[in-house]
Amino acid sequence: MASGELASKTIHELQALLCQQTVSPSEILEDLLARIERFNPSLHTYLSLDPERLRRQLSDVSKRPGALAGIPITIKDNICMTGEETSCASRILQGFRPPYDAPEVAQ
Repeated sequence: MASGELASKTIHELQALLCQQTVSPSEILEDLLARIERFNPSLHTYLSLDPERLRRQLSDVSKRPGALAGIPITIKDNICMTGEETSCASRILQGFRPPYDAPEVAQ
């Protein structure tokens, strides 16, 4: 598939491709990271991004069975995740690292 093509697919389309083993979770992630690298300098959509950590987390996908396993998601900067900076794009909250997960991301 062409670069950026996977990143523009819906969750349902990605799920079908994963089930058919047409693509792998790592191909989806790398396509998304390439798209972020291409557009983020002008759009400033992502305040923080750790590609290496995402690649490490991907190795845990096989341990977490589920319909959406292997499909990357983005968490907005106003939703708390344990230990992750949650600034809401505000200087007042810069450096705030919550000790808890918001219900939206709790496992």
